Amino acid sequence: MTELQLKDLNEKLKGHFVVIDENAYKGWHRFFGGNCFCIKGGETIKDFKHAERLIVKMLKLGIKRSDTIVAVGGGAVLDLVGFVASIYMRGVAWINVPTTLLSMADSSIGGKTAINAGGIKNIAGSFYPPKETIFCYEFLQSLDENEIKNGFCEIIKTALLDKKLFEMVDNDEDLKTIIRECVRVKREYAESDLYDKGKRQFLNLGHTIGHGIESVYGLPHGICVAIGLDLETKILGTAPKKLQAWIEQKTNKAIGQLPNFDIDIDKVARVMASDKKNKNGINFVCLEDVGICKMVELEKEEVVKRWKKIN
Repeated sequence: MTELQLKDLNEKLKGHFVVIDENAYKGWHRFFGGNCFCIKGGETIKDFKHAERLIVKMLKLGIKRSDTIVAVGGGAVLDLVGFVASIYMRGVAWINVPTTLLSMADSSIGGKTAINAGGIKNIAGSFYPPKETIFCYEFLQSLDENEIKNGFCEIIKTALLDKKLFEMVDNDEDLKTIIRECVRVKREYAESDLYDKGKRQFLNLGHTIGHGIESVYGLPHGICVAIGLDLETKILGTAPKKLQAWIEQKTNKAIGQLPNFDIDIDKVARVMASDKKNKNGINFVCLEDVGICKMVELEKEEVVKRWKKIN
């Protein structure tokens, strides 16, 4: 990870094809040169239609396999551009520049790229790490309160996987320091298990239900992870009561209050049953204590039964 000030970013990216979130460009266009392709951010761009559109644009510009493309934006932009980089001419180098709290603290690290299809989140993708990740913390200044809350929910998840980070979040330490520690934790998990076969799966804590709710209701990713953290710890029941209370308190504080709406449990469970990480049942990260997890699988019917019991 490289940390730069925005005034130095344009020089760093000179000569590269830059794909940038249109909101980031509007707010910070004076720091970017003319070779920018603006796209709308958000989950709706993560599909084959937008991937093809980007590939055609790159072909028209004469982008070669020896070139480098740059993604500037939140997690959806990084996912799409990284995916295209992995398949364009069988792979071109890419650089990612996260502009949101969630993408800095989580999605820009680890080399996963993905798009959605068939109503399932991240069902098509690749493991394709960027050659460089650049952090410019000035981007955080333009984020609204909801974006900060959305990102902090993912930070809470990562804190549950590491005692040092847990203490930092518990003590409300400086945000930049917490982001750097999130990067350290995620890198340790990702670099030890690049292809997500072992302990890297623990990074999906809260994401089984979270992704299901996100796919069905289209709520922001971090908010869905917060709901997933709260529900999964209650459904699985292996975390100490004190830690369950901490999760509920921190997620409520992060987003004001967990959204109060009637979740169609059966519908969400059907989506969860299609998750790419499943084998024989629905795959969950089972939290036993801070930094202590194991993988468990439950039959869909059992998940629905337990969920309705705590509802």
